[in-house]
Amino acid sequence: MQIAIELNQELELHLVKGERLPPSAFSGFQVSSSEIFFSITPGASMCVGSLPKDHVRSLAGEIYGEPVLERLHHQNVCQVKPAHFARMAQTLARGASNDVPSQICAADADDAVLSFLEGIDQSARQNAPSLAYKNVDLVRDVVALTHESCSDTALTISDLTQTLFTSKTVLSVAIRQATGLSPLTFMRNVRLEQVRKALLSGSHSGCVGDVALRYGFPNRGHFSRYYSDLFGELPRETLMKR
Repeated sequence: MQIAIELNQELELHLVKGERLPPSAFSGFQVSSSEIFFSITPGASMCVGSLPKDHVRSLAGEIYGEPVLERLHHQNVCQVKPAHFARMAQTLARGASNDVPSQICAADADDAVLSFLEGIDQSARQNAPSLAYKNVDLVRDVVALTHESCSDTALTISDLTQTLFTSKTVLSVAIRQATGLSPLTFMRNVRLEQVRKALLSGSHSGCVGDVALRYGFPNRGHFSRYYSDLFGELPRETLMKR
């Protein structure tokens, strides 16, 4: 993927895919586009760097989650804090120099990826507070739906988005903001709640392992650990409370 920044901030005529470029902005990085078109102000100093797309997406998902992944796929210009912009500008300018040893270039490449993602993440967080209350209400609806569900199979993100008339991205962002958990961990806890409800109600046949498998836990060791971490007791202890 490509990332472009304007080093001397001469932005009067700058356009990226027809969009005006604001100060201190990363541009041209949209991973779903194969071509990006720029109009540049005369006398400007644009620096363009290449980042490994798969590595960027992998780190974005692992460290920052859905909000940053969403921006990488659907946005092409992102205004960031001046400090993040300055660090990225310095890294790209140094990487463009022929006098820099190859081992320093490799280190700069990793630094550039992290600087880029940190800038995108901080920009996403600035826009998040207005959605806070809406997101909390959405997650409350998810919890209520989990407890009201009579399903004898594991609830999935797709089930929840269809029932609550929302998108996977909106729901994932809401979960992370309201609970601090990744969507994967949150949905695992939802499935553990389903298991506990089934064990307490007696609405199942077979052993604990059969119930766990029904709700998407094929590995008994992992299931027992997740269950005891969440509820403070083993599944068989829950079963004895019926």
